[in-house]
Amino acid sequence: TVSSQTKASTEHQQGNVRVSERSFGAFTRTIAVPENVTHDHIKASFNDGVLEV
Repeated sequence: TVSSQTKASTEHQQGNVRVSERSFGAFTRTIAVPENVTHDHIKASFNDGVLEV
């Protein structure tokens, strides 16, 4: 199971208009693996927003 929380905010101004946006959220994902996989040998990496299992 993988879980994370995201928090992002952006602000910009154009002329007399100023825009401020915020987003927050959480997610959880469960990844099923085949029964014949040895769980102790599973490896994972997370680079540039990509999870590789």
